[in-house]
Amino acid sequence: MNKCRLKILVFFGALLIIVVLFFVPYRRTWVSTQSGPSGIGTQTTMEETRSTALYSLLKMRGERLSERTGAKVTTTLRGNVYALRIGAVILLGIFDYLLFCCWLRREKHQAD
Repeated sequence: MNKCRLKILVFFGALLIIVVLFFVPYRRTWVSTQSGPSGIGTQTTMEETRSTALYSLLKMRGERLSERTGAKVTTTLRGNVYALRIGAVILLGIFDYLLFCCWLRREKHQAD
């Protein structure tokens, strides 16, 4: 394995590990229901999307009741965004390999 290929593999391999472990996108939804004095109920839904580390997401995923508000909290993985991020790192690695190790190296050898 030549030096250029090894450098690209190490750099993008480390970047891929960082993306997989520390930038996991998730969606958290709060649904709370309240009934007024007239007996008519209202349902309020709030949603947030963020990224967190994988171990944090594994601890908080699923459904639970909020201790403060009593709302039902659902946390889910945003798999399509997660796959898109991983795919982007892989595609950038392939592009950089083709650019730096194949194309520029060929031009350097032709100039000699």
